[in-house]
Amino acid sequence: MDIATVSDLTGLVLVAAIFGGMLFFALVVTPVIFTALKPEVSGVLIRKMFPVYYLYMGVISALATLTITFTHEVDAVILAAVAGLFWVSRQILMPRIDAVRDQKNAEESGPATTSFKRLHRLSVAINLVQLLAVLTVLVRIA
Repeated sequence: MDIATVSDLTGLVLVAAIFGGMLFFALVVTPVIFTALKPEVSGVLIRKMFPVYYLYMGVISALATLTITFTHEVDAVILAAVAGLFWVSRQILMPRIDAVRDQKNAEESGPATTSFKRLHRLSVAINLVQLLAVLTVLVRIA
C-alpha cells in the first residue's frame, strides 16, 4: 500500500470518528445528561464536558485535515474550517455562554436570558454546520 492510500484511509477513519462523535454527543450524551440529572448538576457537568469535546474534536479535525490535504484539497479546507470553528467555540463562544449563564441564573429574566438564548442558538447553529460539513466530506472521500 502506498503512502497516499494509507493517508486517505487514515483520513476516512478520522472523518468518520468526527461525524460519529458529534452525532453521539448531540443525540445521546447531551439529552441523557439533561433528562437524568437535576438542572444544577447537569449544568455543571455540561460546562466541564464541552471544553473537552471541543478540544478533542478540534484536534481530530486538524489531524484529518493533515491526512487528506494532498489528495482531497477542497475537503481539507472544509475540515480546516471545522477545526477552526471548534477552536472558536471552545475559546470564545463557550466562555461567553458560561458568563451569560451565570448572570441568567442570578436573575429571573432580562438581558442575560436573551443573550444566553442567542448565544446558545449560535452554538447549536455552528455545531449543525460543522456536522453537515463533516458529513459532506465523509461522503466525498468515502
